[in-house]
Parts: sequence; structure tokens; C-alpha cells
Amino acid sequence: MTSDPLLKVEEVTLEVTLNSTRRVLLKKSSFQLDSREILGIVGPSGSGKSTLLKSLIRMHSASEGDIDFKGISVEKYSYPELRQQIAYLPQQPTFFEGTIQENLLFPFELRQNRKLATPDNEATLRDHLKTHGLEKPLDFNVTELSGGESQRLALARITLLNPTIILLDEPTSGLDPTSSDHIIEQIKRWKDETAGAILWIMHDRSVLKKLECDVLNIENQTLKRYTLDSFLKSEEQTNDE
Repeated sequence: MTSDPLLKVEEVTLEVTLNSTRRVLLKKSSFQLDSREILGIVGPSGSGKSTLLKSLIRMHSASEGDIDFKGISVEKYSYPELRQQIAYLPQQPTFFEGTIQENLLFPFELRQNRKLATPDNEATLRDHLKTHGLEKPLDFNVTELSGGESQRLALARITLLNPTIILLDEPTSGLDPTSSDHIIEQIKRWKDETAGAILWIMHDRSVLKKLECDVLNIENQTLKRYTLDSFLKSEEQTNDE
């Protein structure tokens, strides 16, 4: 028996309004995301990749269609519950000036997360950071972290909340190859250990190849799913024309 998908998007249309002009980004698009799956999202700038991620957590409303998480419409979840279950990591994570420990634990101080058990054991926090490739003292100031270290801390922070799905908006953009590889391995390990799933916006095809995942390509208001091989071949054919 095939299990139900974690996330199911059916016939969704996404629109934005710019300078009082309505613009359609996606028309009647559908896909699903299963447990232990990574899907790469690609497409030209402004095609709707980030808007699609935001629509999954109700930061942007679809004008048509249905979005279900675990078989239930995302509209029926409280916003805090949805954001805890589907974690969103923007391209530039936000930290406040303070220590690594303070930034790790800050989400647990928010009212919507107060029912979650706070991992206040320092040894547990150090072990969690280590699994994410960050071996810094807990009292280390976040303003002194490199770009790659900041991304690893951001991922460590959202995985402490035990989400089911992680939405990533180009987390390796601007990072050197070594830092990028750390993020890739961090995400792949999290997926395998938790049975979670990931939607990952990217431009870098080398990241796509390292993830070895299927691809959602957004172009001309249309979303189409490819296997990695078929997507790379379609790009080669387009470039040869």
C-alpha cells in the first residue's frame, strides 16, 4: 500500500500584484512531496519559486487550488502549528546579536512554541551543533560566524523544533564549495534520520547533481516535474538549439 504524501499541491494558481497590476506566476500547478524526499525547485528569477514556498505556509495565499499537509488543508492548521511542522529558511537567516545558545533557544521563547520541550541541556545543544558541522562554544557570538557557519546554525535552530518538512530558499548561495557541501550533507543526514522532506530552491546545477533529486521546473507560469537525468538532458537540448 502506498502511503499518503506529506504535502499535496493540486491545481494551484499563484498571483502577485505589482504597481496595481496583477501578474500570474503559476497556473493550475500540481505536485506532491513524500517522506524522505528532496525536491529541487528551479526556474528563472521572478518565476514564482519563493512565492510557491511561502504559499505552503500561508505567507502568500493561492488564488485557486488546494494545498494539503498530511491529508489536511493547510488552511485548517493554526498558523503557529503549521510553521512548526513546515519550517521555512530564507536565503538570509536572521539572528539577533548574542550567543549561539541564545539564538538556538530563542524560538522556544515564542508563545506558539512554549508547549515544546526546551532542549536546555548544554551537552545536548553541543551535540546537536556537532551533528550540523558546527563546533563552536555555546557562548560564541553569532556576529563572528562566517556565512557558511551562519547557515549551519540556522539549520540547527530549525531542526531543534522537529519539523516534518523544511523549505529552503537557496541556502548555499554565496557560499564557498566546502561550506556548500557541509549544508548539503547536513540536509541529507537530517532527511534520513527523521524521515522528513525538503523543498529546495536553487540555481546552482552542481548542488542539484549532488542532491540527486527530482526537479520542479517553473517556467512560463507552468510547473513540471522531472527526474534529475531528464531535466539535465532537457537543458542540454535547449542549450544546443
